[in-house]
Amino acid sequence: MIKFVLIPLAIFSAAGAQVLMKYATNLVMLENQSLFSLIKIWQIYASVGLYVIAFLVTIYLFSVFELSFISPLLVGGVMLLIFIAGVYWGETITVARILGGILLVLGSSLLAYSNT
Repeated sequence: MIKFVLIPLAIFSAAGAQVLMKYATNLVMLENQSLFSLIKIWQIYASVGLYVIAFLVTIYLFSVFELSFISPLLVGGVMLLIFIAGVYWGETITVARILGGILLVLGSSLLAYSNT
C-alpha cells in the first residue's frame, strides 16, 4: 500500500524541484545578477532537497513496480504539473504542447491498464 502513496510523492517532489529552480533562476535574471548569486536564494536549496527526495523515492519505486509502468507514469505526472505551472506563469502554450501532454497521460493510462 505504501508504494502507491509514494508515487504522488515522487511526482510532486520532482515537479516541485523543477518549478522552484525555474522560480529562482527567474529571480536572478530579473535582477540582472550573475548565476553565482543563486547560492543566496533559499529556493535553490529547497529544489535540491526535493530532487534528492524524488531520486530516492523513484529508486524505490523502480524496485517495486515494472519499469514500463512506473517510468511513464512518473514522467507524465511531472510533465502535467510543470505544464500547469507554466500556464500559471503565463508561458506560451501551443497546440503541440497540449497534444504532447495528452499523449503522455493517455500512454501512461494505457500502460497502467495493461498491468491490471
